[in-house]
Amino acid sequence: MLRALYIENIVLIERAEINFAPGMTSITGDSGSGKSVILDSINIIVGDRASQNVIRNGATRGVIWAEFDISKNKDMLAKLEEFGYDVSGILVIKKVINKDSGSKIFINDMPSSVSFIRDLTTDLIEIHGQMSQLDVLSPACHIGILDKYIQNPEMFKNIKQLSQNYKEKLAILLEKRENLAKCEKEINELEELEEELAKYEIGENEEREVISKRADFLKANRISESLLHIVEKISSLNIASCQNAFSKFSYQDDENPDKAETICTEVEKSAELLDAACENIIQAKDILENLIDDVKKSSDLDINELEERMDLIRSISQKYRIPSGSFYAFTKEIREKIDNTYKLRGDVKKYEDELENIRKEYEKSALELDKIRRKSATEIEEFVNSMLTNLEMKEAIFKIEIENISDKITEIGSNSVRFMACLNRGSKTLPIDEIASGGEISRLILALKAAIATKFNSGGVVIFDEIEAGLSSNISIKVASELYKMSKFLQIIAITHSPYIAGIADNQLQVAKSSLENSTITSILSLDDSMRLGEISRMISANPDKAAQDLATKILKRGVFSH
Repeated sequence: MLRALYIENIVLIERAEINFAPGMTSITGDSGSGKSVILDSINIIVGDRASQNVIRNGATRGVIWAEFDISKNKDMLAKLEEFGYDVSGILVIKKVINKDSGSKIFINDMPSSVSFIRDLTTDLIEIHGQMSQLDVLSPACHIGILDKYIQNPEMFKNIKQLSQNYKEKLAILLEKRENLAKCEKEINELEELEEELAKYEIGENEEREVISKRADFLKANRISESLLHIVEKISSLNIASCQNAFSKFSYQDDENPDKAETICTEVEKSAELLDAACENIIQAKDILENLIDDVKKSSDLDINELEERMDLIRSISQKYRIPSGSFYAFTKEIREKIDNTYKLRGDVKKYEDELENIRKEYEKSALELDKIRRKSATEIEEFVNSMLTNLEMKEAIFKIEIENISDKITEIGSNSVRFMACLNRGSKTLPIDEIASGGEISRLILALKAAIATKFNSGGVVIFDEIEAGLSSNISIKVASELYKMSKFLQIIAITHSPYIAGIADNQLQVAKSSLENSTITSILSLDDSMRLGEISRMISANPDKAAQDLATKILKRGVFSH
């Protein structure tokens, strides 16, 4: 229930605090007096964007706050608690519109957002004006009106969740199918290639090892050749000839025996040195020959085999355009592509199975919802047609047409809903957007709203903006009676020019505009019984006479209304 509305510096309203009571409240006033400011302010509170142009001329900011009693609304209390807001049972929504720094919105003095408040207040307050008439005419809105009557949030949530799950998994499945289709095109070629490459048994590091061994072999070969060349040079030394020459040396000098002895001694020393050198040379040769053997053993490879293996790897690499040194990585990539293809096949099958299960569950839930919708549609048709008769549309037949769209999975189930009507005897039943006038739509909105209100005592707020537009006085009386009946289930606020709708209300507010020296302001006054009599009389006649006052008295005593 809306308990209070505070408006400060909005359009022509300098400051106004309006207290609302349960039941039905009417808001009256001359055209252009500012009644629409109240409606616009409530719209802003429940999520409409607020332009800085709504700030009263000369003010730097505008403020609107509304206080609701939500103590019996368990769903709303739970949602507020979930998001960390106070859950005392009173909801205060405040909007501050600054001229220079934008707007701020609060819930119970805590910062909030327009989107959150719009979602929060969806079922708390409804405003029916010119735009809501367009909603009723729009086929896209019909299923929402029917589902509001059904009031089964868990079922709708389940249908929506299943639909979202299906769409998410379908998107993944389509992507995997696309990837699989690409892989399938080359899977046979890849498997044949893998089989062929496997024949050569080329190891992970074999290409690198062959290159390394070949390099080692060539290096060892160069070392061996160098050492062998030294050995050959050593071997070419004619040491035996030298030794033989020394052994044949003889020198004798009878005339100078000392000299001869010295020469012979030195030759013997030289021979000894030569013998020692021979032993060193032989030892050096042995060392070099052993070293040659060691080098050959360390690279004991068959160069022909290495060359053949290297040629094989290179020819395969050239054939399949494999970068140098990447043979094993290439074969590994082939295996990964093959494995990925098989995995994709498994994934596709998995998601197909999951989608089928979701579809079955969805179809089961959608079928259950379809049955509930059809049953509810019949109940609404009976209620609305009965009420339309009371509202002087005796020949009108309202019908809710429900069709199945079983080939689609949507967040609202497998139905399409359209409101149909036959307004005159013998006429065709056609969509209401093709045949209904403004006055007929007003009565239809009232009948639909009443159907929902009488089934669920939701404690919400419904605001009607000039619902009597285009209606005769007699029909306005009947509309007033129906609004009053609805106020037993809902809080009804009616902005009206009809004395009947204004008079039947439990409470009445008057909106008036007055001119000051440099400005124009709008004031809002709560009327007592005598003030109401005067206002209702004025609404009946611009210059109220006794007949107008008598009728006003009768209206206020509800003597003109059928019960």
